[in-house]
Amino acid sequence: MLEANFMYGPVRSRRLGRSLGVSPIPAKTCTFSCIYCQLGSTTQLTSRREAFYPVQQIVTDFEACLQMASSFDTVTIAGQGEPTLYLEIGDLIAALQERTAAPVAVITNGTLLGDSDVRRDLQRADMVLPTLAAFDEASFHHIHRPVPELNFADVIQGLEQFSQVYTGALWMEVMLMGGINDDDVSLQRIARLLQGMQYDKLFINTVVRPPAEPDVEEISPGRMKAAVQVLGAR
Repeated sequence: MLEANFMYGPVRSRRLGRSLGVSPIPAKTCTFSCIYCQLGSTTQLTSRREAFYPVQQIVTDFEACLQMASSFDTVTIAGQGEPTLYLEIGDLIAALQERTAAPVAVITNGTLLGDSDVRRDLQRADMVLPTLAAFDEASFHHIHRPVPELNFADVIQGLEQFSQVYTGALWMEVMLMGGINDDDVSLQRIARLLQGMQYDKLFINTVVRPPAEPDVEEISPGRMKAAVQVLGAR
């Protein structure tokens, strides 16, 4: 497995195959500090976009990795936080695409999709994978512990706006946690939110790695089956 300043992997991904990861942000810089995050609590909680590193510096690492990497299916911009906080993500996507035939994907929590600049930048990606877990303002704060300036309604509106204009492959993921958002009422409310979005695939995930908060648990097989039926997902 390759490790460089901005690169990691390739790692096996259930959705993306062998994924070569790109991390354009400092560790644990995010708009959320989710209770289920496998990386632990966020240390840099922010919604301010910054050019944390020069694009060329990241690209240089990528080019070095290409010389050593075994085969990979996808180049995935994610890292240890929220990648759309990287101000130059649009230029980074374009630079990566110039250097590989593999599709470039972005995994995002979707919080900044209400920003027209972010929507424009992500339009360049071959795939975008937003995550949805909350179904109202209370669950939004309980699950995600966001920066104070974020609210649930604006985030959902941003997701809807992006889904209506994005021309690449939009793969939604719903993250479910036992006793938090896996009951029938919560699933039905999430399903109603999804009706306002246009996406190509929907995946259901649950907690499989140690979460930030120890009392967060994976859902049962029975609840997973129920979620598949209610949400119409894989």
